[in-house]
Amino acid sequence: MICLGAVIKGDTDHYEFVAREAAHGIAEVAVNSGVPVIFGVLTTHTMQHALDRLVVGKVIPDILVQLRP
Repeated sequence: MICLGAVIKGDTDHYEFVAREAAHGIAEVAVNSGVPVIFGVLTTHTMQHALDRLVVGKVIPDILVQLRP
């Protein structure tokens, strides 16, 4: 399973809560399902930083293929 998303910081602390809960929820799915889960959620301070890091998302499917039994 691949979980993709982006949490971009705004003017409040809500960003930290959302990022933490996303990580917690995705980890819980991995533990409870026994299915490998790749965490591909960007947490950035600006939209430009998120766009710059999109290149990382392009390698995630390759990682998943390597995890297959």
